[in-house]
Amino acid sequence: MVGRFPVVLSLSLLLFISLALFPGPARGEGFAQWLAGFKGEAVARGIDSRIVSKALDGAAPRARVISKDRNQPEFTFSLNAYLKRLVSRKRVSKGRRMYVRYRPTLDRVTDRYPVDPEILVALWGIESDYGRLTGGFPVMGALATLAYDLRRREYFSAELLAALKLVNKGLVPLESLKGSWAGAMGPLQFMPSVFLDYGVDFNGDGRIDPWRSHGDLFASGANYLVDSGWKDGVGCVWPVSWRGGGRVAIPAAGERHDLAFWRLCGFVPADPWSAPRNVKTRIIAPEGEKGPLFAVSSNYDVLLKWNRSHSFALAVARLARTISR
Repeated sequence: MVGRFPVVLSLSLLLFISLALFPGPARGEGFAQWLAGFKGEAVARGIDSRIVSKALDGAAPRARVISKDRNQPEFTFSLNAYLKRLVSRKRVSKGRRMYVRYRPTLDRVTDRYPVDPEILVALWGIESDYGRLTGGFPVMGALATLAYDLRRREYFSAELLAALKLVNKGLVPLESLKGSWAGAMGPLQFMPSVFLDYGVDFNGDGRIDPWRSHGDLFASGANYLVDSGWKDGVGCVWPVSWRGGGRVAIPAAGERHDLAFWRLCGFVPADPWSAPRNVKTRIIAPEGEKGPLFAVSSNYDVLLKWNRSHSFALAVARLARTISR
């Protein structure tokens, strides 16, 4: 998710800010008026009025959702701390077991959607610890809170409408709509609009169910990646070091070359045997010139479409590499 405070704030201060956003009855009346208007718009767009009422009657702003939105780990932890937390030995070990266990399903999925299978397992691992942590927030209430909040009202209003469409089309029962504070659902933490656009009924049982069907899970993720431009077998991220002398000469953001060119410029791959050949890469420095450096392919940019955080994309790439060894 995008957006963050410039500094890490204490939880008490975050809660104070959250309560300031929704201070009492006057603000509550404003929410009620907004919610009534949204419900009318949802019905006008074809959502059954009974579903709208069942989903949103009694909804109220949730201070905890706002505090979570303002304190996202991708933007408050250092890169090293984030990677240690998300790519732990336990998660790598579990990922290797999952990779072996579900390899037949992964092979069938990637025959249809050409994506490196370890990337699908890594996304599953980073997003939800292989389905263990899918979130316990009521999706409708969380999205209503964020849709009312002024920071990204348009985006979350569209996601709330998409969640209602999921229920209206019978794709997901309302009582199953539990997820993250931001409304992301299931083992891959799809937002409702992504679920609508990219969810796949891979096992052909008439439902899109990534919660219970690993075929649906992997196919839905692969469908999104392929549509976003993923190139199978190209690779993603390669650590490099600066050997050019003096300060690091970080290239312009859009500048892409093969690794032989970058080597001439002073960027040397940490593991020459894994370096890409004839793959166009760009150099990134997520924490500035004094931090770690990486050469990244267009596949890395696809991961940034999934989640616009360098920490997230680097964690997925690192987990994928370790579990497939």
